[in-house]
Amino acid sequence: MYMSKLSFSIKKKFPFFYQNADKDCALACIKMLASYYKKEHLLNCLIQQSNNKKTFWSVNDILSALRTLGMNPRPVRLELDEINSLSIPSVLHWNMNHFVLLVGKKKNKLIIHDPEKGIRHLSLKELSSSFTGVAVEVYNDKIISEKKTSLKDNKVMHYFLMAISLGRKNFIYLFILILLSEIISITLPQITQLVLDNVIINSDYQLLLTAVTFYLFLHVINTGVLATRDWLIIWLNANINAQWGINFYNRLVLLKRNYFSSRSTGDILSRFSSLEYIRNVIISKTTTSLLDFFMAIGSLIIMLTYSLKLTFIVIFSTGVYFLLKVLYFGSVKYFNLGTIRIKAQQQSSLIETVKYNQTIKLYFDEYMSAGKYVRDLIEGVNVKTQIDILNIIFSATNRILTALKNICILYFGGVFVIKASFTIGMLVAFITYSEQFSRRVTSLIDFFVQIGITRLHVSRVSDISDADYETISADIPKRISSPLQVEFNNVSVKHPDKQINILNRINFKIMPGETVILKGISGCGKTTLLNAILGLVDVSSGHISITENGMNKSCIDVRKITGAVLQGDSLLNGTVIYNITFNDSSPSRDVIDLAKMIGVHDVIKSLPMGYHTQISDSDHILSAGQKQKILLARAMYRKPQLLILDEATSNLDIDSECQISQAILSLNCTKIIVSHKEESFFMADKVITIKNGMIVNIHEVIKNQYL
Repeated sequence: MYMSKLSFSIKKKFPFFYQNADKDCALACIKMLASYYKKEHLLNCLIQQSNNKKTFWSVNDILSALRTLGMNPRPVRLELDEINSLSIPSVLHWNMNHFVLLVGKKKNKLIIHDPEKGIRHLSLKELSSSFTGVAVEVYNDKIISEKKTSLKDNKVMHYFLMAISLGRKNFIYLFILILLSEIISITLPQITQLVLDNVIINSDYQLLLTAVTFYLFLHVINTGVLATRDWLIIWLNANINAQWGINFYNRLVLLKRNYFSSRSTGDILSRFSSLEYIRNVIISKTTTSLLDFFMAIGSLIIMLTYSLKLTFIVIFSTGVYFLLKVLYFGSVKYFNLGTIRIKAQQQSSLIETVKYNQTIKLYFDEYMSAGKYVRDLIEGVNVKTQIDILNIIFSATNRILTALKNICILYFGGVFVIKASFTIGMLVAFITYSEQFSRRVTSLIDFFVQIGITRLHVSRVSDISDADYETISADIPKRISSPLQVEFNNVSVKHPDKQINILNRINFKIMPGETVILKGISGCGKTTLLNAILGLVDVSSGHISITENGMNKSCIDVRKITGAVLQGDSLLNGTVIYNITFNDSSPSRDVIDLAKMIGVHDVIKSLPMGYHTQISDSDHILSAGQKQKILLARAMYRKPQLLILDEATSNLDIDSECQISQAILSLNCTKIIVSHKEESFFMADKVITIKNGMIVNIHEVIKNQYL
């Protein structure tokens, strides 16, 4: 009985679990994925939440749960004939009310783990009757550990091992191909020696034909091996580059907001370029360099069997090149660090020019802006020139050393041939092996220099992976819920760069369903207070209590059930419907009714493609007021339990603002609104006045007082 569970296969099998109830198909898929990626210990909270869940899971629920478990899900919409391009594993939406797991492909069949019916092997034709065209590709986050490490603990070897874990089998194939190519390279000089020392002297035409045929055969094999190697490197580059990019992007969006406020956009983007540099060194260089080491040792041993004196000449020339690299390594590292920094500045300048082009034009700052970019560009060119000069020095020195080495080998080798201690074939073979040794060792020296430069890039990437990030719980928000209660108990928030409080000992309580207006002069702390509720800033002292029917919720998890329009919010590049629902599907009746309620439906319908018109925050298709209405629609579409608005109607006319105020009042949720307009006060239950980071007045509003 127990013996049947033993497995002697080295291939990792995908686990299977049946669902406990109809609504648990998604949970069963997640349990399979968690078991496969060794994350079962994180499932308990998720299972408990699912047991309390009355409705079926949605794709968004699955995405949230997988991210909580440390995986990287990617939702995709595809046609049936594109399903072979899906990564393994993937969650498939099935029969409009079910989820299954795609775990493999075998011949013309797809292996499906169906939590209801078991393990199934289906053809595309059989799949077509059930697959809805929606899938979720699931990647394991192997690059970034949940346990944060200090900067000094991040080693290049760590990234190499992580890359190996993403394509272990293909790295083995790559190693074998490179080894085969190197063996052929070592064998070819022996054929040359055979022809010179035996075939020509003995006039053996039969042996000559055999040797030449074998020489041609090895070259053909080597060409095929090298082409396969290059293709495999391209495949590994593409897959690992995509996986690392996904992992680091997911970590980036989880970072706390102060990370972004303390760095320029160009600086953050340049760290992704560093990731590409690391990947290039690891895949393209490390495996080859490892074999370079073994081939250099092999060539050295073969040369020693020929002549100790000639071998010493070869070692001496490569040793001088090594010392030169060591002496100038500090300069190489310094200039590369400067290049990284300056490229980040250039990128920031370009982004600033594109994003704030209107401001630059209004204040005739085109030339000043160009001057700033040109200064960065010239500085970058100068640093790059210094690196190029160093490379010229290294290249010229290497050529001189190679020439001197060859001259010495030809002279002393010629002497050995004259004295009959060497044959001509031996001399030619030794020269070939010496070239191979010098090329391998030179490549190894350059590789170790690249490793030193890679450490700079690793430290920059680690700035993302080691930064403080938000932890999202596995709590799945219920579809039907009640307004939240918000209470501040002696809450203080410090300025991130100064030892002063932006908020100082704030105390108040907002009951479920209340509408509260925050007022005060600019800079008094209203926006910081809203950010504290949403977990966008850290509280230095005190406690924020947010409860739903007596159950506490963390500030970060409150975002799942909160609609908000904050200062600095903008439209994203995408369709109108995407900006409201974060989904490109056709607008539902709820979306249309909401757009009509806030007075933006007619505007949207007048656009060239209606709800599917492409918009962004930088275009001029919509006015500032119309953009604000779409942002409000986005916040209200979620049917939030808490609505937070920070000057969300500042660009609207009086009639539009009254219409939106009525729409806001119709929502069954707690509302916290920042406004300077007394017209907004009519819908408030309380008006809280803030001054210098402290509450100076909490006014209970008598209804109709502001009418």
